[in-house]
Amino acid sequence: MAGDNNKVIYRVFAVYVFVILFALVIIGRILQLQILEKDQWKKANMVTYALREIPATRGDICDATGKILSTSVTWYEIAIDMRVKTLEPYFNHKSDSLSRKVDSLAVCLHKILPDKSTLDYKKELYSKFNRKEQMFLKKEFSYAELKQVMKFPILRTGQNKGGLVYNAHTKRIFPFNSLASRTIGKTDDNGNGLLGLEGAYNTILKGEEGMCLMQKLSKDIWMPVNSPDDIEPKNGLDVETTIDINFQDIANSALQKQLEKHKAHHGTAVVMEVASGEIRAIANLTDTMGKYQEYYNYAFGNEGCTEPGSTFKLASLMIALEDGYIDLNDTFNTRDGTINYYGKEMKDSHEGGYGKISVQKIFENSSNVGVSSIIKRFYEDKQQKFVDHLYAMNLNTRLGLDLKGEGTPYIKSPTDKSWSRITLPWMSIGYELRITPLQLLTFYNSVANNGIMVKPRFVKCLKNKGTIVKKFDTEVINPNICSKETLGKVKKLLEGVVQNGTAKNLKDNNLKIAGKTGTAKIALGSTGYENSKKYQSSFVGYFPADNPKYSCIVVVNDPTMGVYYGAIIAGEVFKEIADRIYACSFDLYKEADSSAYTPPLAKSGYKWDIDNVLKSLSVVTKPESSGSNWIATNASGRVIEYKKQNIRIDGSVPNVKGMGARDAIYILENAGLEVQVSGRGEVKNQSLPEGTRIRKGDRIKLFLG
Repeated sequence: MAGDNNKVIYRVFAVYVFVILFALVIIGRILQLQILEKDQWKKANMVTYALREIPATRGDICDATGKILSTSVTWYEIAIDMRVKTLEPYFNHKSDSLSRKVDSLAVCLHKILPDKSTLDYKKELYSKFNRKEQMFLKKEFSYAELKQVMKFPILRTGQNKGGLVYNAHTKRIFPFNSLASRTIGKTDDNGNGLLGLEGAYNTILKGEEGMCLMQKLSKDIWMPVNSPDDIEPKNGLDVETTIDINFQDIANSALQKQLEKHKAHHGTAVVMEVASGEIRAIANLTDTMGKYQEYYNYAFGNEGCTEPGSTFKLASLMIALEDGYIDLNDTFNTRDGTINYYGKEMKDSHEGGYGKISVQKIFENSSNVGVSSIIKRFYEDKQQKFVDHLYAMNLNTRLGLDLKGEGTPYIKSPTDKSWSRITLPWMSIGYELRITPLQLLTFYNSVANNGIMVKPRFVKCLKNKGTIVKKFDTEVINPNICSKETLGKVKKLLEGVVQNGTAKNLKDNNLKIAGKTGTAKIALGSTGYENSKKYQSSFVGYFPADNPKYSCIVVVNDPTMGVYYGAIIAGEVFKEIADRIYACSFDLYKEADSSAYTPPLAKSGYKWDIDNVLKSLSVVTKPESSGSNWIATNASGRVIEYKKQNIRIDGSVPNVKGMGARDAIYILENAGLEVQVSGRGEVKNQSLPEGTRIRKGDRIKLFLG
């Protein structure tokens, strides 16, 4: 019995000892974790997982022809994580074959990032490995460069074994640099649109963000982890603008050249398509430390909302014509070019005045005295009626542009406290009111558009991978700014300015322009105009005058060298823009003089190339029926006829007369000849006649002209 009790006691004691030992093991393990392995587990606890936003690819902004004006590109941040345990054998000097791969990696890093030597890279690799740190490569890598780095020694073994870590970022770039940059706009560091089209269409361009489970590897680097909770981002739509980058370049260069010539503070030039209101070009240049840059959008911004001067006279005379008070042949006395309104003198720019002249001549010569006398005579007792007319032509309201920052026009009413006895005559010539260049252009554009005022438009459509998802149509602001009879008369006024008036320097037999000059004095704060020597020069109009396709306004602020008159400063910019657009717009040639139209000269050659060029120019062609790849061309009336050209590679010299050099060389070299070329143009003669047998090493000389 005693023996049994002893057995029980031993068993209980054994269990007790086992429990004590087990507890001591647990306590020891706890102490090991808390003290000896504290740093290691602290690092382990730092591993963080989180659902992070994945930005969608921001849509592109393109011009009217599909050229990219603003786009997002992806760049990669690359690092080598030296904490990966599989890297240890490479840095263990016991293995020469593996350690040599570290040398090779240093060589490759030097090739792609030559700012450090191979030796410096090797030292840094060992240093980062010994400290168990990440080695960041100091550069924004493209995708092609990332693929190159992924093939480097050690790194090619993969992210988990080779330690290669990379993180994708995006940034916005503008392929055409500053062209129309204030209208295109910009984005902040987070990819959100701030200004211009980037800001106005930010939600559409940005798309919808996705979500992805990611593991934090370092302060700035996260690695995606596949998870069923991941949400794919929806990429943004592309915005196709109305801007034609070729027109934009024309407007920009013409404006900059004149600003530099006359040392002006800033200037703007806008080209609008008459029928649709689509803005084809919008240039805004400001003198910033001696260099002209896109700094502020004066075309429609608040700072561009200024007194327009003489360009406003069109609205004044349009009102008087519409009310039937005047006609173009009616005469008024402009005296000696001066007139006094309640103690304030108004002058014409022409010394001595014009005397008694017609309304047509008053406008052509931009007589301040003439216009103000007409308006004062007929509206001094009907001042509200005059102002109501201006309001009815929408000159007092904003255009309602999609872009932010549009200036608000200011046209006084007789009920305003600032209205005085001199307001009416001075308002009639473009003072004591404010309007932006784009608002004034919209008014002139309505004259060119047969009285229909359309809203300026910057966007044609929205696209998703090339497919149109939304199209923006022309929006009519005012279907009829005046009667057809009045419209015909104001068109004569505008044409007369260029043919016989202040803008005779713009007269051109090939391209007829209609428009109005403006030279406005800029007030100097509280001191007003008396001591001011600053001027704003402008010209606004349309072309071709007989069948308007485009309207344009040019405003140059504070030219300090040479003259300051609108016809010279702004008018010359307008003329250069019109001429260069006319030169590159084949449809305008045909519209300008369809009776004199002859198709362009076309060389003989490869049918596919000739066909593409002539179709792009809208030239009518008459193909031959044989389906030959090589053709000769012949102009017949308004049509270019194709004729089959027999080109055989049969050991004899082909006939290449009439071809361009490229096609001729291609054929002759394929026939086994060495070709020499002299001159430019089409082939006029060839040194070896057609049909001559070709021997090895034969040469042929082509004479072009």
